[in-house]
Amino acid sequence: MVKLNDKKYKAAFMYLLNKLEKIQGKKKACKLLYFLDFDFFEAYDESFTGETYYKYNLGPFTKYFEDSIKELEKEGYVETEKIRMSPAHGNDTNIYKAKKKLAYKFDDNEKRMLKRIARIYGVQSGKELEDLSHTEAPWQAVEMRQSIPYEFAYYREKQNLKE
Repeated sequence: MVKLNDKKYKAAFMYLLNKLEKIQGKKKACKLLYFLDFDFFEAYDESFTGETYYKYNLGPFTKYFEDSIKELEKEGYVETEKIRMSPAHGNDTNIYKAKKKLAYKFDDNEKRMLKRIARIYGVQSGKELEDLSHTEAPWQAVEMRQSIPYEFAYYREKQNLKE
C-alpha cells in the first residue's frame, strides 16, 4: 500500500506552483499531481507523492490536497484567491500563488519529472487536463468514487517518461 509522503507532496506542489507562477483551479492542481504520480509510477515503479486518487466526473481527484493546501497557507507558503469566473459558473475558482519557496531536495529523476509535468501539463487548462485524464486507462478502469490503483498506469500510452 502506498503511503503519503506529506513533505514531498507539499514540496512537489510548491515546485509546480513556483514554476508555473500560479495554478488556476483545484481541478488543474489535482490533475497536475495525478499526472506527476502516474507518470512517475509508470517510469520508475513507485509513486512520487503517495497520494490517493479517486475517480470523479471531473477526472481523478486527490484525497489529501485540500488539507495540504490549508497547511501550506497556514505555514505562509501559499496564497489562495477565490474568484467567480462568470455569473453562470456557480462556484468560485481557487487561484493558487506561491508566497515563498519550500526547500526540498529532489533526486535527479524527480526533478526531471517535475520539469516534464510543468512543461507538458502546466500549460493546459483544468478542462483540458480533465479531458486528457478521461482518455486514460486508470480513470476508465474503475467505478465512480473508487480509488485508482497506481498499477493501472502501465496501461496508458505514454512515451519518453524519463526525458
